Amino acid sequence: VSRKTRPRTMQAAVLRTYRVDAPAGSAGRPPRASGRLRHTPCPPVTRSASACSPLCTRLVEPPLPVGMIHGSSRRLVACASLEVAAVTQGLAPSLSSPLIQSTWGVWAVLLSCGAGGLLSEKYALGRAMTAPLVATILALILSNAGVISHLSPVYNVVNKYILTLAIPLLLFSANLGEILRKAGKMMVAFIFGAFGTLLGTVLAYWVLNLGANVHEAWKIAASLCARHIGGAVNYVAVSDVLQMSPNAVATGLAADNCVCVVYFLALFALARMWGEGGEEASERKPDDALADAAPLREGRGFVTDCSVAVAASASICAASSAIVSFFGVPQNMLAVTTALVVLLASVFPSLFKSLSNTGEELAAVLLQIFFAAVGAAAGNIMSVLQDAPFLFLFCLIQIFVHLGFILAAGKLFKLEVRQVLVASNANIGGPTTAAAFINTFGWRQLLVPGILVGILGYAVATFLSVGLGYSVLRHM
Repeated sequence: VSRKTRPRTMQAAVLRTYRVDAPAGSAGRPPRASGRLRHTPCPPVTRSASACSPLCTRLVEPPLPVGMIHGSSRRLVACASLEVAAVTQGLAPSLSSPLIQSTWGVWAVLLSCGAGGLLSEKYALGRAMTAPLVATILALILSNAGVISHLSPVYNVVNKYILTLAIPLLLFSANLGEILRKAGKMMVAFIFGAFGTLLGTVLAYWVLNLGANVHEAWKIAASLCARHIGGAVNYVAVSDVLQMSPNAVATGLAADNCVCVVYFLALFALARMWGEGGEEASERKPDDALADAAPLREGRGFVTDCSVAVAASASICAASSAIVSFFGVPQNMLAVTTALVVLLASVFPSLFKSLSNTGEELAAVLLQIFFAAVGAAAGNIMSVLQDAPFLFLFCLIQIFVHLGFILAAGKLFKLEVRQVLVASNANIGGPTTAAAFINTFGWRQLLVPGILVGILGYAVATFLSVGLGYSVLRHM
């Protein structure tokens, strides 16, 4: 008897598969049972009863989930029709059933975690952690507590459809022509910041020897590079293109959010020390600064905008799906969707501009569901925390190399400190945090350029970071 131990999975930790040759002269018939061993059909995990191998038997007392036993010699065998792929895709039964198993129940948990993340931003701690991280942590805790499973077809739906639908909604305002016309010197500062992030990524990866210490290191590094040029949407887009595991996605997100708290504290301190005074700070809430461009309508008008925005996003996703299917590159779905919506928003700016703020609101809800699914599918919480210290140091080096580089370049090219700080904020946090930062210090003349370069980050970060990952990080 030769034994092969298959890799352990989250739901089938004790699974072992074995191969035995049929006894001579048996002609495929099962060995004669002895004692309490008898021939039984395949367990429910197999695809069909007709696929049952004639050699398939299992021990009746005590029951085994997948393990099979033959004959008095107690040789274990695996059902011939049970493929290893079925186990790795989560078809093996769990050792303990979660409290909530229904599809609607899992959806309810994910939506509740996403809503909880948004509600948490009403409080100081929630704002410091950010809504995506809160949603991820809530779902991670619930999955580890046995409320929901680590494996569910719902998570595949979220990754394949919900996330993809959110990308166009977030990029309806990505009109490259308008950005180039109106960004001015802010564009120069933003380009320096993006280059500083690329440099910081490579330097941090090399200093920490990340590839030897962290699983999927180059993929996480590339995703975090996208996060710090564009935003969270680029992080998840790159992680999808590079096919990162949910565990790696959750670990990188947790480390990044911790470091971003330190970064924003430092940025606000620099603004108070060096930033020149501007207009009086508005009494409005920081997030309302975005309403200057395309205010949300109320009542039936808002409902109509939501309907049109979702329909437009779905149409763009359908076109992207047809493109990747034609060229045989389904793993590039999010990248193609990003490129297509930026192209359309630049060619037909008036059509998409009116839907931009509505799209961003809807995208925020959809992305919260995605981050909750990431936490739920991440597996054991200790495995998430295992790589966190290295990634925390990686993000710390990466972000502060970015900050040092953009400040030095701004000084060299005589850019205003305010422009440099806003551009850095747009790199690391995206257009929303840049608008809030501007509004806090009353630099209202920088509002439109700051938002535009943040949107530019959304448009280009995915492609820059995937290119860096494949051309540099993967070989380090």
